[in-house]
Amino acid sequence: MDTAGDSALAVFDSSVEAVECSTEIQKELAKLCIGRRGGVHGLITMEFWKSDADLFQTVWDTVLETLEIGEPVSDPLKGPPVH
Repeated sequence: MDTAGDSALAVFDSSVEAVECSTEIQKELAKLCIGRRGGVHGLITMEFWKSDADLFQTVWDTVLETLEIGEPVSDPLKGPPVH
């Protein structure tokens, strides 16, 4: 976890593997991210079958690379400026 000061984005990223047995045995993966910056906290979760791991790992990596928390927004009706 990155904890370099209150103004820095701190992220905890973890994975869990489970087995789904309701109809047939399939391995399921779950990703969890807790991010914080200043007084703002965010929780992101994603679950998918292990057989789809390559596709969803790319999605997860993109989510973490583009994560912005605690960024000031001058007009909440308009949202943040697009970069």
